[in-house]
Amino acid sequence: MRQVTTQGPAGDRVTYKTYPIDTIHAVDKRGNPVTIQNSPAIEVRITNMSNKKTIFYFDLMQFDGENIIGRESRFISFQKAIPISSVKTIEVQNGRKNFRYVQ
Repeated sequence: MRQVTTQGPAGDRVTYKTYPIDTIHAVDKRGNPVTIQNSPAIEVRITNMSNKKTIFYFDLMQFDGENIIGRESRFISFQKAIPISSVKTIEVQNGRKNFRYVQ
């Protein structure tokens, strides 16, 4: 893990540890492979079997073998765990929020 600092749209900064992943390899809606540049604006939308959606920031997620664990906010440190057995779909998107990594 490495320590990073992000800056939000209001100039606020948050420092946390994350995994050093620079690119994300995924498949688009048509089944074509795509590469997404990692940034603090990347969001992962997880839909469970009951069609309930949860959105995590990609760089605040981890997988422990049974659960996807993540945070829905950079400012509140509450973590949520979603059993992988309950996951219907996982979608990755650029949330277009004005977050960026800073030195």
